[in-house]
Amino acid sequence: MAGCSTAVHLALLRPDLTVALVDACSPAVGASGRGTGLLGPRLGPPVDVAQRRWGDEAARWLHQQSVLGVSAVWELASRYAPEAVTRCVGQLMVGFTTSERADVLRRAYAYSSLGLDVGLVVAGTQAAPAPWTEFALLFPSAAGVDPRALTIGLAGAAAELGVSVSDDSPVISLDPGTGGCTTVRTRRGRLTARAVVVTVDSATSSLLPPAGDQIGLEVCAQATAPLPPDLLAELGGASAAQVLSAGVLGAYRRITPDGRLVIGGGPVTVLPARRSGLQAVRRARTWEWQRTWLNGVHADLAGIELDHRWSGVITITRDGLPVLARADLRGEVWFAGGWNGHGLVATVMAGARLAESVLRDLRVPADDPGLLWRPPRRWAWAHPAARSMVQAYLDSLIPDPVPYVRSRRFLPRPRGQTDLTGATA
Repeated sequence: MAGCSTAVHLALLRPDLTVALVDACSPAVGASGRGTGLLGPRLGPPVDVAQRRWGDEAARWLHQQSVLGVSAVWELASRYAPEAVTRCVGQLMVGFTTSERADVLRRAYAYSSLGLDVGLVVAGTQAAPAPWTEFALLFPSAAGVDPRALTIGLAGAAAELGVSVSDDSPVISLDPGTGGCTTVRTRRGRLTARAVVVTVDSATSSLLPPAGDQIGLEVCAQATAPLPPDLLAELGGASAAQVLSAGVLGAYRRITPDGRLVIGGGPVTVLPARRSGLQAVRRARTWEWQRTWLNGVHADLAGIELDHRWSGVITITRDGLPVLARADLRGEVWFAGGWNGHGLVATVMAGARLAESVLRDLRVPADDPGLLWRPPRRWAWAHPAARSMVQAYLDSLIPDPVPYVRSRRFLPRPRGQTDLTGATA
């Protein structure tokens, strides 16, 4: 998605340039086509963490950039893949455990102190399995995305704008060329370019110096069969608010335009797995965790078949921020990666910024406070020897999939209560 976005923006800014988009397989075959499709304002760590680490100005800038990123995705999709994005009420971030509820309140205070448009609301029954009285953070700028359709749409738009699109062309090496150019050697031939942008995230290891601070994780998701009309209506309809847990590995869900419920979250696997077959075992564990959590959302969901399930790879970085930089190689080679599970906004936004930087040789854009445009930093936990410790730590963060069901803390819904009251707290 980042590569397609970069190519589109280069073609729009400089139609006179020769631009080539080279893909090892085809658009959306990899991680860009396997997301759960929750488009919302998030860039970097949670707002309270960003505020504590870098101060008010940087935390406010990150959130504002992510809001602009949501608008950018919507604008590009409207032009090149209108079927890929659908409006929704917003995103509700809920605390399903005691620690998560504390996270919600702490972040609400941070957003308020920064003057940002994210407030507490009474979530209502849409936040189940939490009680309807639970407070939630409401992010009004959000949408549902079919990431595969969006990526394919952007690749098609690039081709229509004159970009040479080459599928099934794995890049073997990047070699110094003459006159400061770089030779891109692929399985199908060679290209020589003034500038090369590498946007395949953790798969850059064979092309670029080690990314340093990135850890690869396999995450899983599932989708139900189309829901019966009455159940779909009870859950808020196709435009219902997306529901996200405030926890690191908590559940999240959205409803698709065709009435399916997509769910993600739960156990993850640190890559590469320690032994053969472990990934399959952990995938099954994650899908079972998601099924248990889903059953707690509504009693009728227990009888709904989950007819799609998949997994994909994300990368996390030490500080929760993506890495955008010039590689320490001869010639001009840029790279981007480390989306930390929030790639829908970050990749499209990065594509626009990468295009501008390549054209103007901007090592750090003027409005960036030095957070995003930086080389990777060394991270001890990213070393292969630390893989088992990282896995054990992440396993310790897996929450109970349905704490409210097990503690019988459901509260009755009052007469006339709506799914999302909008009442501020």
